Amino acid sequence: MKATQFNLFKSAHRGLRALFADTLIQLQKTDFSIAEEAAAAIERVRVVLQQVQAHSKWENDFIFPALGKECLSMTDYFTSQHYHNDTLTLSLDILICEFEEMKADAQKESAANNILCAFIEFIAYNFKHMNMEDQLINPLLWIKYTDTELEILKTYSNEH
Repeated sequence: MKATQFNLFKSAHRGLRALFADTLIQLQKTDFSIAEEAAAAIERVRVVLQQVQAHSKWENDFIFPALGKECLSMTDYFTSQHYHNDTLTLSLDILICEFEEMKADAQKESAANNILCAFIEFIAYNFKHMNMEDQLINPLLWIKYTDTELEILKTYSNEH
């Protein structure tokens, strides 16, 4: 039996998945006609978007360069997925701004539903994206680096 190798993404992806799930539940339960509930749910979505952006930046700045030039097509592929994720993020930002500008409850209810649908699309995309990273990038890192080197890379990249 082969020993488990260090998964550079494990803690970050586990945390993001939990944040996605908790936020989806919160959105599902939110009564968007109650200003305080709506504000809390929208703030939580914004936290998710910020966390995903920070995680993508970490991957772009530290993980993809560590793969080296021999994996350029792989890093280009995942970078393009990050660009698509930026589009999904912008769409959610726009929907949130529209919701915040609306006055009538009927309008807000419709806008809240649009936010929920866009958030579901966003997390579905990111769930798949993270699984692909786990399945495709980790093996490339394991070929190139020891577990100790990957732990050092994680520590270094989290400090910078």
